[in-house]
Amino acid sequence: MKKLILLFVVLYNVNICAQNQEYSIIVKDIETLEPIQNATVIIMKTQQILLSNEEGKVTFMLTGGSNVQVSETNYEDLTVRWTSLNGDQKFVIYLKSKNNKLDEVVLSKESPEKILQKLVNNSTKKISISHRQKVYVREFFMLNNQYSYYNDGLVNFQFDKNNNATTLLVEQNRSYGLLEADVSPDLRGYNLNNIMENYSNFKYFDPLLDSKSKKEYDFL
Repeated sequence: MKKLILLFVVLYNVNICAQNQEYSIIVKDIETLEPIQNATVIIMKTQQILLSNEEGKVTFMLTGGSNVQVSETNYEDLTVRWTSLNGDQKFVIYLKSKNNKLDEVVLSKESPEKILQKLVNNSTKKISISHRQKVYVREFFMLNNQYSYYNDGLVNFQFDKNNNATTLLVEQNRSYGLLEADVSPDLRGYNLNNIMENYSNFKYFDPLLDSKSKKEYDFL
């Protein structure tokens, strides 16, 4: 009888030890590898809410496994599955900073206007290709400093890189006069075909690429 009682006590203690174990988590910055203090660690199964110390460490008791949530104001929140921790009783969790970082600065001996010129030339070669572009156009024309004519519609621009020309095809169009006066050649408008061609050829960058531009513009 005494042996049975002793066996029962031993098995009970072994069962308690197997069920309830102590675990430790250390929270660190993924880039600096420095410990993160005051990080909030939530044990999902038991809803224990812990706060990391100056060493980035929290300690807790747990039966079985549980997913873990870790958060800190300056870092991205992270949820870690228990299976990924391999059942270790002491493990490290890395957080990624979400603070805005400074843009990369590239130092060069070449002048900014020369760099811009190379960028435009490279873009002209690689981006300025034969293509078709459909746009909605709306135009107001002026006569004697008064808006006298209105026009809008769907226009298809076909840019031919080889011939360096743009063909304008009107798909839908409507127009009407805003004044009672007849439409005349004196109407002031803009050359839409020319505008689209200049965009395709990057011609609007020409003033910046001129050798005198550094006197008129500040390059950074």
